[in-house]
Amino acid sequence: MLAGVKPLAMFFDVIPPTLELPEVEFEPSLKSGRIVLREEIYHRPKSTEPPLRYLYYALIEEEHRIEILHQLNRELIEGGRLTNPDDHTLIGHLLGYEEWEIDVFLKWAGGR
Repeated sequence: MLAGVKPLAMFFDVIPPTLELPEVEFEPSLKSGRIVLREEIYHRPKSTEPPLRYLYYALIEEEHRIEILHQLNRELIEGGRLTNPDDHTLIGHLLGYEEWEIDVFLKWAGGR
């Protein structure tokens, strides 16, 4: 995404974190105004599992993709919606993957 090839990147971890998300690598592009960042915290209802912190980075002209992906993730995490191959396909398209790459993922995940 930082190379301008993909329009959107998404990272997540639990709170407190167990991973080091690549925030430092995105900072120069954020400061220059080339990309935007949206951070969301999702809470899994009726769960003892920790909340999830998501970071969405998008090229400035592709910012609209963040809202679509956020709404889908919110439904999947907080709304109890079950994921399906169409969701994975939409996520792949939003992240800028080519159709063949999405097909490979879906075959690996057992969908499509």
